[in-house]
Amino acid sequence: MTVTPGSQFTSSTGIISLYNTNLSNKELFTKLGIESNDWDWLDEHTVLLSPHELQKLKKSLPNIICMGCEDEITLSDETEYVPPPASKDSNFVVEDPTDEAIIGVLDTGFDTSCYFSRWVTYENKISSVLDENITEHNRGAFSHGTFITSILHDGPRFNPDLEDGCGKFRVKHFAVATGKNDSLFTITSKIIEAVKSNPQIKVWNLSLGADEACSPDSISFLASVLDKLQSQYNVLFIVPGTNQTESSDHKFIGSPADSVNAICVNSVRFNKLPATYSRKGRTEHGSQKPDLSYFGGDSGEEIYAYFKGIRKVKGTSFAAPWIARKAAFLIHYLFFTPQMAKAFLLDSAVQWNLDLPKRKYLGYGVVPKRIEDVLSIKDDEIKICINVGASKHNNYMIRLPVPSDNDIYPYVAKAVLCYFPNTERRNGVDYTCTEVDVKIGRTYDEKSWSSAPKLKTINFDTQGEGPLPENSEKNSRKFFQKWNNSKVILERFSPRTKGKKTIGDLGWGINFVKIGRTSNTDSSIQAALLLTLKELKGRNRTDKFYLDVQKEHLLVKKIDIESQINLIHTLDQHISLS
Repeated sequence: MTVTPGSQFTSSTGIISLYNTNLSNKELFTKLGIESNDWDWLDEHTVLLSPHELQKLKKSLPNIICMGCEDEITLSDETEYVPPPASKDSNFVVEDPTDEAIIGVLDTGFDTSCYFSRWVTYENKISSVLDENITEHNRGAFSHGTFITSILHDGPRFNPDLEDGCGKFRVKHFAVATGKNDSLFTITSKIIEAVKSNPQIKVWNLSLGADEACSPDSISFLASVLDKLQSQYNVLFIVPGTNQTESSDHKFIGSPADSVNAICVNSVRFNKLPATYSRKGRTEHGSQKPDLSYFGGDSGEEIYAYFKGIRKVKGTSFAAPWIARKAAFLIHYLFFTPQMAKAFLLDSAVQWNLDLPKRKYLGYGVVPKRIEDVLSIKDDEIKICINVGASKHNNYMIRLPVPSDNDIYPYVAKAVLCYFPNTERRNGVDYTCTEVDVKIGRTYDEKSWSSAPKLKTINFDTQGEGPLPENSEKNSRKFFQKWNNSKVILERFSPRTKGKKTIGDLGWGINFVKIGRTSNTDSSIQAALLLTLKELKGRNRTDKFYLDVQKEHLLVKKIDIESQINLIHTLDQHISLS
């Protein structure tokens, strides 16, 4: 629950965010006689206070309080348990792990007696309850986490219809919650600890979500922490869109689904329509959520996971791990950056004639089941991925020798831009500190001695070209996704769509513009742009484009996706059930 300084937030322990002062906040608390220990401070501006100490702060210096939330968190639980089948662990044959990629899991406990435990490194971060033997009394503290890890390790074993071609993964599982009476501060501090101490893990699955809906006025506390971790450590979190339950009247997504850097996953039925428990996203912070959807089961068509046998489950918690598997494959086996992985996943879900405003439940769409389809390039498409390191220079242009046909560019374009900016929760809706705007289109020269080549953009983006009415802050946010760190630019087309006339001989250009609005603006930021050009006549022009790029002395590398996938499949032959 998000509160304002003037509300009666006095009945429970709270996590309080503080404004800057001339003194360090710890020194200030000492002068005010407010008791706090070092472990009560998450950082210089975030402290855990008892109701009594919070009252003392509000009486002494109320204006220092920016916002707060209750420490106790109610987690959304959508699991439907069914009795385990007759099969036992002895019916599963599993080989020893070798050097497979590792996915990080932050969840409830893990059942170390399960058949695939050799593939899992388990660390209990919070409770002696999770060190006990599993009984009917405490099984809820282990089941959810074990379900999630079973899907991450080898979900297709139980769900052959969801075979993704990604193989098996090792898992490092951190128990950060019990599922009952959990402390948000403890969960958050343990997540920070796990990410900092495991830099080799680039994909983190956090399938925990709050029952209460996110505030329309600010990013949730946990989401803001995830955003900072992703920006600072260049990792990617996969989180669920949370679930609508019979006992809940919350219709909007719950924390941390509002994390702008993470991939938020909602759930769909096998007909690709929203699951009955899906919640809607919010759009107040410049970033629309959810990002994507995947198959998480529903009543009558549940998916399967493992805990003391194979069980039916449903929920966004169980859709998220399938996306984490794909992200880990892209990052660890194809050596994509986290920004590239996010861009490819978003791109795979975006259909050419997608109605972007109507994505409250599905996000940009449903990700294909197989990793080959996430990466596929059709014969009539040219697909270019560009990694950009934006540092001191605010404005930089990349020219592309896009093939023309009789002075016509016979293409429509789709572009996905992803980057992980610094963020500041205390700024409210002005949450992201850095904006990277991308302009794509035909280049032309105005023949002026003082002007550089300009772009005729595919989406009529005129930001930065003077005080035009269409360049107002409101319009820039609405039409050009300003301050949104996951941008999708999409040209619509029909059988009657015609190509674009060439303008001189300068080809196409991509212009990146980086701006900031606070002192917390990133000095350097990594961005990934995935651009697809679809040939309107169905012709394959990829080879011509590749040769022309080499002639321009641009550094370009082909990704041999098919060979790499075949190698992974050769090394990871499934062991059948005995």
